[in-house]
Amino acid sequence: MWLLLLFLYCNCFYTVFSSKESGLCNEDNSLQSCEKLTILDRNEPSIFILHAEGRLGNHLMAFAIVMALAKSLNIRPFVEGDTASFLRKYFKAENIPVFEETFCSSEDLQPEIFNGDLDVLLDYKEIHKGRLISLWPWGYKENSPVCCPADELMTFVSKTNIQEIKDTLQFQSKFSEHAANVKNKIANQLNSSIQDITFIGVHHRRTDHLDYMMSKFNKKPLKKSYFKEAMNYFREERETEKIAFLYVSDDMEWGKTELKKLQKKHKDIYFEGIGNEETDAIGFDLALMASSDHTIISRGSFSTWCAILCGGEYYGEYGPIISLTNLINQQDKNHKSKKNSKKRKIY
Repeated sequence: MWLLLLFLYCNCFYTVFSSKESGLCNEDNSLQSCEKLTILDRNEPSIFILHAEGRLGNHLMAFAIVMALAKSLNIRPFVEGDTASFLRKYFKAENIPVFEETFCSSEDLQPEIFNGDLDVLLDYKEIHKGRLISLWPWGYKENSPVCCPADELMTFVSKTNIQEIKDTLQFQSKFSEHAANVKNKIANQLNSSIQDITFIGVHHRRTDHLDYMMSKFNKKPLKKSYFKEAMNYFREERETEKIAFLYVSDDMEWGKTELKKLQKKHKDIYFEGIGNEETDAIGFDLALMASSDHTIISRGSFSTWCAILCGGEYYGEYGPIISLTNLINQQDKNHKSKKNSKKRKIY
């Protein structure tokens, strides 16, 4: 509460204005138009900027959250240049709203800082218009002792506009082709067609994340029993006669060692992850997970995005979770229902 009061006290008279101006350069040094920011009218949509640090999953999350807020609150959404650079390495992301690429002399602008809870942001209508706001610059609930505060944000995204996010994030061809090649290779090994195999992406985040989860949330590493139970669930629920588990991790050796007996017994686990931090390797692993029918996830934002981009049912620490595709279909129904309701009011 004190953060909110401080926010109100310091920024109650802060407004900005937007007007068109030329002179901002693209990467190829060609000129593009930019907006000069001075004062916003009280009735104009606020400008929200979401800062992200760290790996790809965090930047994906920043983009998704600010776009969901735009749809929900009718504000103007922006990410920073670093986030756009991350996304453009992997996706055909042509319509990313980038703050530095939109406004002239953006480095001279001093946005207000909002560091409160999501529900406060959604209900606090006074900042939805006429304001320039930087959201959670130090991370969402960065000091929370309870794991995992970012899940709250992703739940909001999932309920708001998950399909639009997925439509925007189309993989570059080299990554999608890699995923197709892996699945074709496995289909040939099984003497089957891709359509006759249920592919389950398995993502296991380890390395530095193990110490992070233990020190911050006192959560021990996932055991091989977790993956055994998850795989057994999908073996029982599979839609096809054959099934293939595509294991992806930043510690591939752990999987090859700890899941060796399971692989020997079932002969349906394929250790296909590249598992290093090189740019293309990250894209190849994420695209493979996204091309699966369903997913088994572990911890961290990258694992969450594997499930989101896949769109099927996913198995987490608390068991199987409803298919994201079903959630998307429900969003479409709700959207059509609202449009039809508006039409009835007009006529």
